[in-house]
Amino acid sequence: MKISPRLNLLVDALMLLCMCFLAGVGLLLKHVLIPGRERIEVYGRNVELAFLGKGRHEWGEIHLAIGVVLLLLLALHIIMHWNMVATILRNSIRNAAARFVIVILLTTLSLVLLLFPLAVQPSSAGLDKEYGERNGEIHDGRGGAQHDPGQGGGRGGARRRNRASEH
Repeated sequence: MKISPRLNLLVDALMLLCMCFLAGVGLLLKHVLIPGRERIEVYGRNVELAFLGKGRHEWGEIHLAIGVVLLLLLALHIIMHWNMVATILRNSIRNAAARFVIVILLTTLSLVLLLFPLAVQPSSAGLDKEYGERNGEIHDGRGGAQHDPGQGGGRGGARRRNRASEH
């Protein structure tokens, strides 16, 4: 199969842009649109953060969509270069049985890594109290809450008081 150099360049450029976008959005989610617990620590309360009108969850959905686009482009890239991939495999691994086993293992591992999130169930055991603290209340994971006057507005409040007393 003869591949147009322009098509090859286009696919490679789109893959590069997708990878950079994924890394950029990952950094945005990690360091700018921080999770609720960290927002309380930084801002003293659970503020809503957004970039370009989109919050953390919307950017997470965009991150997933671009990841899917990148996987599709990668599949197209491999199909476009299949003869080269097959030749490199044949020249690198002379034993046909070993080559077959390695390809099957790599394919299986790739599918498991891609699809495992669809097969797991989350667990909240032991996390309810720690992650349920909000504004001086401790949520029990069943919708109920108890006021904890010792917290003074949750973790952020305690940290704010400590920082204020340092100055």
